[in-house]
Amino acid sequence: MFLRYFGLQDDPFGVTPEPRYLYQSNTHREALASLKYGFYSNRGFTTLIAPPGLGKTTLLHRFLGDIGESARSVFLFNLDGLCQPRELIRSILRDLEIIPADSSNEMSDQLNGVLLAESRNGRVVVVVIDEAQNLSEAALETVRMLSNFETTRAKLVHIVLAGQPQLSDKLMQPSLLQLRQRVTTICRIEPLSAVEIRAYIEHRLQLAGHSGEPLFTNSAQNLIAQASQGIPRTINSLCFNALSICRAMNKKQVVDSMVEEAIADSQLVPSAKEDHAVAAVPAAEIFHYASKTGGAAALARPWDSTKPGKTSAMETASVVQPFQVMVGRHQTLRDVALQYLGEFNESRLRQIRALNPKLTNPNHVEAGQKIWLPGPAAHNLAQNAGNSTAARNLP
Repeated sequence: MFLRYFGLQDDPFGVTPEPRYLYQSNTHREALASLKYGFYSNRGFTTLIAPPGLGKTTLLHRFLGDIGESARSVFLFNLDGLCQPRELIRSILRDLEIIPADSSNEMSDQLNGVLLAESRNGRVVVVVIDEAQNLSEAALETVRMLSNFETTRAKLVHIVLAGQPQLSDKLMQPSLLQLRQRVTTICRIEPLSAVEIRAYIEHRLQLAGHSGEPLFTNSAQNLIAQASQGIPRTINSLCFNALSICRAMNKKQVVDSMVEEAIADSQLVPSAKEDHAVAAVPAAEIFHYASKTGGAAALARPWDSTKPGKTSAMETASVVQPFQVMVGRHQTLRDVALQYLGEFNESRLRQIRALNPKLTNPNHVEAGQKIWLPGPAAHNLAQNAGNSTAARNLP
């Protein structure tokens, strides 16, 4: 991990929905305010719509945390699309730490009892159903019936349906008219703008304990903004991978080339076309192809020679000839590269990673581990393309 290296106390770009790290963009802030307003005004039913990766689940956890003293929460995530109404009620009771009864009527009485008990204690039960677009119409109708639990003065349960845009389409179906009429507030989250992406990255780094010079150059952040299209989940992935590469290079700031490598590793850009002429194929593209087809061993396997314009991997291997080495005691990847290649830079790191697809963490190599390294250009390999000389040098 790069945390200590960059002086971080926590992973700023983790994959879990940590409410503390929520960055409140314009639409995130508005959605959170709307969720709170719907709850405190006792409206009974709100909906949150957002495409995947925009931080919907993180926002929901932040909402539940903010209303914690006034509510007892139930959080149901990604229920089975075949979930039956009875199973939905069972899930709610289990989350309330109640053992469900056998019959539907008994479970209804159990739920009513806990709702009334919480109301006497000055709290409302909030039921949040995430990824609600997967629910069947029967299950959604059961959700509507939950809103009937009420007294003459107030609703006993507040429901939040959260999901992807398909949820909005589903709610527009004529068969769900009654459910749609119960929804009093609809919140939406949109992708971050370019300005917000910069603020998002800085926000998470500061919360993780970073101080001092920026970890990302302006141009590196621009590349992240372009590739991520403002989706926080993608931003996190690119930033994490770029920092990992930066650490492996023993650098202190992420630059363009590191982000480009992170983008390529995440397959966010098209791979190199196979029909380039041999002389025009850069080594980086050869290694990119190798990484997608099995590492160094892929260089010994021909492409489909029946297709016109295709070159064989043996011909392409004329650019580089990989060789295998063993990691010594207390050696880092940098030490190995310097020992056998005489250099260790961003280009070399990309080549090594491409030749070793299982080397997911360049910062962690162990003594005795075997690693393929890119060799110098071998001018005679092209002449030997018709025999198996190169193939014998590969696994």
